[in-house]
Amino acid sequence: MSEKINSYLNRLKYREKIIFLILMLVLGVFFGINIRTGDEGVKDESLADLENKLQRQIDEINKLKELSSNFSLNSKKSLEEIYKNAKDSKIIFANIKTSSSSEAQSTKHTILLEFKSSFEQSMAFIESLQRSQSLFLIPNITMLKDGLFIKTTMSVEFISLM
Repeated sequence: MSEKINSYLNRLKYREKIIFLILMLVLGVFFGINIRTGDEGVKDESLADLENKLQRQIDEINKLKELSSNFSLNSKKSLEEIYKNAKDSKIIFANIKTSSSSEAQSTKHTILLEFKSSFEQSMAFIESLQRSQSLFLIPNITMLKDGLFIKTTMSVEFISLM
């Protein structure tokens, strides 16, 4: 086989040999660049990089779990928290009305609370609801002076997941 190549090259003129050499160099450079670019196209992530990426994802999941813990998973837990905050603030309810509306994966609960207390007790109760672990919305609150006390009517909303 090498004899055939040598005889072919011996028959070529000097100018044809140079053109053939340039063609081989151009093809060699082209294939060399193509192979090198192909290797860079496939990312070779090391095990340490993959472990770091996994750890970042685990940390992100833990942050999301922590944030989602602020949402009540059931209505019983939220109601217990409202009653506990009322008891701690020395609030006694005069009237409680509830309503619920269900949606796809959740239920929106609305509680209308009426009570008489001192201004400080009312404010302590409202602040305790705002600081609680569950997420409560107080869209409506009315405070009227009734003698030595404040008559408070407030609407408290929360969502429980199904």
